[in-house]
Amino acid sequence: MTKSATILVVEDNPITRKMIRVALESHDYSAVEAADGRSTIAAVEALRPDLILMDLNLPDMDGLKLVQVLRSMPQAASAPIFAITGSGAKIDRARELPVGFTEVLLKPVSPADLLKLVESHLGKSGAETRRLRRDKRILIVNEQPLELRLLRLNFEKRGYGIIPAEDGRRGLSQALQCLPDAVVSEVLPQHLDGFRLCREIRKDRRLSRIPVVLLSRIPVADADRRLARTVGAVLVELRSTIESEVVMALEEALRNPMATGTVGGEEEPALEDLVDHLHRQVISKKEDNRRLDRRRTLLEAELAVLGGLSDVLQKDSSIPATLSEVFHRCLDAAGVSQGAAYLIGPGGSLTLEVDYGASGALENQSLFREVLERGESLVDVLRPVGDGKGGVRIHRLIAPILLGQERLGVIVLASTHEELGDDWMAFGKAIGSQVGQAIGLTRALSSLSVSEAHHRLLVEGLDAIVCEADPMTLRFSFVSRQAERMLGHPESEWTSRLADWPAHVHFEDRAEVLEALHHAASHPGSHQFEYRTVSAGGAVVWLRVFLHSGPEEGCGPKRLRGVMVNVTERRQGEEKRIRDLTLLNGMNELLAACSTMDEAYDVVGRTTRELFPRESGATFVVHTPGGTVEAKSAWGSHSILPENGKFAPDDCWALKRGKVHRSDDVLSGIVCRHLPSP
Repeated sequence: MTKSATILVVEDNPITRKMIRVALESHDYSAVEAADGRSTIAAVEALRPDLILMDLNLPDMDGLKLVQVLRSMPQAASAPIFAITGSGAKIDRARELPVGFTEVLLKPVSPADLLKLVESHLGKSGAETRRLRRDKRILIVNEQPLELRLLRLNFEKRGYGIIPAEDGRRGLSQALQCLPDAVVSEVLPQHLDGFRLCREIRKDRRLSRIPVVLLSRIPVADADRRLARTVGAVLVELRSTIESEVVMALEEALRNPMATGTVGGEEEPALEDLVDHLHRQVISKKEDNRRLDRRRTLLEAELAVLGGLSDVLQKDSSIPATLSEVFHRCLDAAGVSQGAAYLIGPGGSLTLEVDYGASGALENQSLFREVLERGESLVDVLRPVGDGKGGVRIHRLIAPILLGQERLGVIVLASTHEELGDDWMAFGKAIGSQVGQAIGLTRALSSLSVSEAHHRLLVEGLDAIVCEADPMTLRFSFVSRQAERMLGHPESEWTSRLADWPAHVHFEDRAEVLEALHHAASHPGSHQFEYRTVSAGGAVVWLRVFLHSGPEEGCGPKRLRGVMVNVTERRQGEEKRIRDLTLLNGMNELLAACSTMDEAYDVVGRTTRELFPRESGATFVVHTPGGTVEAKSAWGSHSILPENGKFAPDDCWALKRGKVHRSDDVLSGIVCRHLPSP
């Protein structure tokens, strides 16, 4: 055995992956692990493994596609690749790939069986296996076309030549004519059973010692095996992966040829009895298999609906669209050609919502009402379709669509199967329940979507930043789009660079804000505080925070939630008022200390300049006796003084009454706006 062979184990489940690796390493194989398709491709490029064990359900790539990629790579083009899957549907698709898997195994696979199969491909140093297979021709007798094709492909991939035969009589003719090196046959092919085929082959001296492997789909007793050895055959009980079991049994028979068995004579009655017994068992087993296959189909249909619900609901569809999608998956998976779905409308009437090929032929309102009242599935038979005795009987399944205790409607499925039984009834009930759940979830999602849109409009319409943060870490979990419009920082920064609340606070206010946040986190209720931040453009912005801390109904654990309002203009106005009041108070103190009017005029002028630093202006003194106004000080870039510094305000009622005099145009001199327009 080649103990240094490298085996790549591709499995996304770490427990299963480890179990396979340990089993392989216990037999001195070198096992390398890969959890997805991408790492598998990288491992194959780097390691060129001798064999690949691959699960078909991988997180990033379907195994059926991955094997095509691997077969196109020179490092894995000829390496044995085993598919391992728990899906009955996928195992059939995997076997039918023209260029793909060497073996297809159905889970669960025992480590012992897996190691035997690995050894059949990597063991015996490879040279012995190649010599064993070189120029060997195998006669395969199987009446099932698909099984015959799968066996043929499997043996041909290993280098064997194949002689196919579709029944026992044809198999005997081919054996006598072509002289194969071994025979693989069903126990009970048509026209000539496997035991008699083996006995007839043994009568020919040229074929008296070739291996004959008989395949049985029913449990095999020790007495059956002994009788098989009597006629010179190996009896194999098929369990799961037909190809691998047959190959291992055949190659073992080729390595260890058995002695020629006894033919005819006293064994004849026992042989006849065994064949009759096996024939009855096979008929019974076929019937069981048919029922099991039908049950498997129904279960796969139910799983298809369950598996598709998340996909359907993610599309944010309406109830009719969701119902149509789920119903389509159900019909497709169950192999049903006709069906319909009826929902209870606002008035209580049942309305057709989905119709697949039925064209109303399945409708029976009174029967639908009965099913809804009982809450149980019902099967009845419609009139035969077609004329005369050849008409096809249509079986109709009616199942209630339920959401808890609420009756939503019924689904109707039509089938030509004669026996629908309990499995079919259970299937209908399960699908009705799942459809009800889908409708309920669609309702909830629709309501949630409307509510979310409404709240989004409210949040985005506020001239404030809505926010939510974790009270322990002070990290934002939500910041509304107003943050970008108000402060200029894009949404991505509020979940990265500015995710921590203190990160956007002005450094001079950070300690005070941290104290306020920690106080809010430890004291449930409403809180308010203000701080400065710097916008993306560099401007200082004042924010007033209205915060609520504590859990809220339906909102999960304790959070800090609130709004930030831009109060920059208010704060600037307050600062200006404080500054102006300070200047005026200072002016009053200086005026009180003045000894002359000129000193007072100078104090007033300097104070006025500080009050209006960005404007041009002048300070005038009204001389009542002379009826003139005289400028005592001026500032700014534009002079608004008359040439002689004086003018007569006789017509200005504002100056006469001690009011402020204003000019509309400082560049054209004093034009009193208190005077009526000319």
